[in-house]
Amino acid sequence: MTLAPVGAPEETLAITAFDARRDPDAMGEYRLRCEVRSYSEHRARARLVVRDRDTVISEETLTLAPGEVKTHRAQGFSSAQGELSARLEDVLIDGGRDALARDDVAFAAVAPVVATRVLLVTPGDRYLASALAANPSVELETVDAAGLASRRRP
Repeated sequence: MTLAPVGAPEETLAITAFDARRDPDAMGEYRLRCEVRSYSEHRARARLVVRDRDTVISEETLTLAPGEVKTHRAQGFSSAQGELSARLEDVLIDGGRDALARDDVAFAAVAPVVATRVLLVTPGDRYLASALAANPSVELETVDAAGLASRRRP
């Protein structure tokens, strides 16, 4: 066996995992998880910015010890575009530099929120109608009992 070095050791911060999925507890919302790992012998800092195209969903400043892994989680957002990106910005490694910029970005695709059609049959429950109307993923139609009866087919 022959070992042939192909480069010099360097230091970097890397996004090693990034995924998003629908939140089963909240209609039309998503949860995301982003894992950042330090491949450095020194303390490192960076800002982790997660976007849905141009809209910032979450932002956190991370400080990592040598070899440390941190997991960032966010939830409670809707994706209008379905194209998420996570990016490490302003990376600072004490006594060194981030040698590999390509591992500072990751992408995830999620299905855009599709409106859920809701027919609310009520004599005038304004509280419930307002709560449903406030959810951007709900397409609400409100009718009273007479309006419902007129919609039925014989």
